[in-house]
Amino acid sequence: MTTEAVFPVIVILFSIFNISSHLGDLLSFSVLVSLLGIVGAALFFLKHSIAPKIIYAWIIVQIVVVEPNFNLTQGLTFYLFFGVDDHSVNINVVALLMLGAARILATAGLAGKMVTVSQFRESELGNVFPVTGTLIRRVKLEAKKTGYWHTLQILLHTTTSRYIMS
Repeated sequence: MTTEAVFPVIVILFSIFNISSHLGDLLSFSVLVSLLGIVGAALFFLKHSIAPKIIYAWIIVQIVVVEPNFNLTQGLTFYLFFGVDDHSVNINVVALLMLGAARILATAGLAGKMVTVSQFRESELGNVFPVTGTLIRRVKLEAKKTGYWHTLQILLHTTTSRYIMS
């Protein structure tokens, strides 16, 4: 199983867990959010471009929890809370961490796509930006601990160059 496929599997497991804990009330908003997560994960495996956006939505609705009225969390939670008596406003820290994991999904579908890279700060590369090219594949560089990188094939005039970018 590839790295980017692990997170959609987690989405499916959390969603199934949530549905199983709400069997008495299958028409609740929480179950609808679970179905949204399952659809997003299924679309990811079908390589549909909207899948990361659906999974982002699945995560975002879990961030803010207003107890006892509004709780759409899907499994594992850890709250930072502000409350008085029985009412509280909670921030689901696990959902915030999942936003970082979901970023991998957004980059997973970029292989084979045309992209334009613009300069956002001064560099020693000279005047090569903006550059348009096709992302060939995803590569993990072990020497760099900054995450996943893409190899960018750039067609400049009649030559083909390769750049590594994050």
